[in-house]
Amino acid sequence: MASSPLTRSSGTLHGSGAIFFFKLDQTLKFDGIFELFPHPMYTVGYAWMYGFALASKSYEVCAVALLSHIFQILFLMYIENPHIDKVYGVEFVKKKSTHQENIFVVRNFDPFRSSDWLMLIILVLMTSIALVGGGIFGLPERLPKEFFFVAAAVSRLAGTFFIGYFLHMQSTTRFWTQHFLTSGQTREQAFEEWKRLCNCAMTLMNVAFVLCTWRYFSFPTFGNLRAYFWHYLSGLGVAVMLCGISVWSSNETYDILGDFGWYYGDHFMSRRQQKQMSEPNAPTRRNSNDRRDSTDFKELGQDYVLKGIYRYVNHPDFVLGKLWLYGFALLCWSDDVAGIAIFTHICTYLLLVLVEEPHMKRVYKNRLRKDSSALAKVLKEKVEKNKSAIKRVMSEKLLTTTAMKIQVKTLINPSGNVR
Repeated sequence: MASSPLTRSSGTLHGSGAIFFFKLDQTLKFDGIFELFPHPMYTVGYAWMYGFALASKSYEVCAVALLSHIFQILFLMYIENPHIDKVYGVEFVKKKSTHQENIFVVRNFDPFRSSDWLMLIILVLMTSIALVGGGIFGLPERLPKEFFFVAAAVSRLAGTFFIGYFLHMQSTTRFWTQHFLTSGQTREQAFEEWKRLCNCAMTLMNVAFVLCTWRYFSFPTFGNLRAYFWHYLSGLGVAVMLCGISVWSSNETYDILGDFGWYYGDHFMSRRQQKQMSEPNAPTRRNSNDRRDSTDFKELGQDYVLKGIYRYVNHPDFVLGKLWLYGFALLCWSDDVAGIAIFTHICTYLLLVLVEEPHMKRVYKNRLRKDSSALAKVLKEKVEKNKSAIKRVMSEKLLTTTAMKIQVKTLINPSGNVR
């Protein structure tokens, strides 16, 4: 639920329904629990249902809790949030760029762009090989499960190394943009070519995992489905919830960062230069005699984003964006697919720690939030506050004890007799 003044007031205005009937001349606030969790009523507010499911040890209760939670999230997405945005305004304007790269052949697909068609052809070929080699349509099974497992693991390792190496080299030596500037092109063209290459690597890694999941998945028999219906329904609900969280996290991240942040744009140019790139009639501000990449890191440091989903967590793609992998593993009920999911998370962590964070520290410096999330920040503040309170109480007790000892000594003479 959105953090509006109405939701925290008392009396007849309390409750989420009030926002549909009343409007105060105020802006949305993010404090208290709204500072820790997005839409706390719909996220942590329904944790009690899962507590009842654990207490009852019932898959039926767990399935009902998951379905109820999913329907509440759908209500939030398609009814409450659009109304709140219309009444109180959006936190940030979602800008459309003329150079949005296609993502997974689903978002921003442009039939007039050759790179999108090439990506589609590659995906069709990969899927065809998997379907034919997997033994469908009555064809013999030519490729074992282990082939898809190794393909998913190798593609993830190679893709992560490729992205990490090129970003590290660009961050330290500016070799990518330097190549394009030397050949008489612009850093905008350099970033466009990098987006296509990075998008291709990301898509191939994800498609390899999806095909591995498909190969390990098998439909339960009718007898098992009938006997363990609520077990399967609970597992399906958890998988849908994990995938939904990942989709929400990715959409929120992309809506804030756009292509610039999604494809590590701060390694290549500042936000001002990216805005010039998105304006088709904007002049190219580059001296034709300058063959060096002179992007100012101080200018890059002004682009640090700390709003939307980044208000709650520093790295949403690492924390929430990869949960769909575990949802797919749960659907397959396969240890091998779960191992690939964990391996993917490890690769993402290494890319974050070894490449992204050093670059961010060098560019944004003191603007970075030291805590990993808003919850960690509040917990740290609470711990520090309790430590200071304990120290103050202990010092007061120590002073009191010392004063009492001094008072007792003054009442006793040297011979040990009380005056």
